Amino acid sequence: MAHYLVLFVTLYQRLAGNASNNLPAMLRPVFFLFIAAPSIASLAWDAISGTFDNVSKMLFFLSLFLFMSLVSRPTLFRKAMRKFSLAWWAYSFPLTVLALASAEYAQEVKGGVAQAMVLVLSVLSVLVALALMAFTAFNTYVLLLDSDPKSSASSDGGGQGSGDLDSTSPSVSS
Repeated sequence: MAHYLVLFVTLYQRLAGNASNNLPAMLRPVFFLFIAAPSIASLAWDAISGTFDNVSKMLFFLSLFLFMSLVSRPTLFRKAMRKFSLAWWAYSFPLTVLALASAEYAQEVKGGVAQAMVLVLSVLSVLVALALMAFTAFNTYVLLLDSDPKSSASSDGGGQGSGDLDSTSPSVSS
């Protein structure tokens, strides 16, 4: 818990203002991973204690607070959303775990607002996961080209081929 408190302070120092500009824009979705730790801890404490008690609720509300504080700052993530990056997958796991923790909370509280929160977070989690699968499928070619060592070697003149796909295919002599 002490380790997470240090991370929590670090997160809010980075979100406070100019410090968030020090993190590359493509890595800013990683801020959402801070939501996952208290959500998982809430679910784990619920499993250990057998009931969604005050400790579980405190951890759940901490994760909900982190979620709301990140969602309320869309300008922080605007640059990261311009070009597809694998860092976008950092949105899916925390949202899913938060939806699961909200379901456990709603089972304990049995209120209309809690049920609505479960519905909204679950639908959001599914939509984000489906969108990420679609974006990943549509951008697979671009992702593979960016990480191809042969294309980076040919761009600096060190490679033998021109870096296109035909130069890497074996030639067949008849």
